[in-house]
Amino acid sequence: GVWIQKMLQQTSASIWMRNVQLASFGTVTSIFVAMVQDGEEIANGGLCQGYNRRVVSVILMTAFGGLLCAVMLKYAGATHGCFSTAMSIILTCILSEAFIGDFVPDGLFVLGTVVAISASLLFALGLPEWVLTASGRALK
Repeated sequence: GVWIQKMLQQTSASIWMRNVQLASFGTVTSIFVAMVQDGEEIANGGLCQGYNRRVVSVILMTAFGGLLCAVMLKYAGATHGCFSTAMSIILTCILSEAFIGDFVPDGLFVLGTVVAISASLLFALGLPEWVLTASGRALK
């Protein structure tokens, strides 16, 4: 994450040019792996066999998520990305419990949630003044 953040923030190339460069590398690698693993099936049935609306929607969501990650790394940084990932996992678990009922939160989940949210708030807001004063690092 840090290398990608550095690559995106310390360059004169636009974020879209970096996306094209990274996508080109990923495309070549993916085609090579697909041909090695499933070359015969692709030759017989075509590249898009088994596609339906659900598969296409997952592909589009993944592509959109990748673009959002690139924008986040360009303008926010890797640390914010880690916090946003933690918050998205927490939100996904809570929504899964509420709407699907297939996740049962336990004590460790609650503890991890509290720690992740606390760390995110501390990072965003900074330490309280009384903590800085007690440690001798008060702002002047």
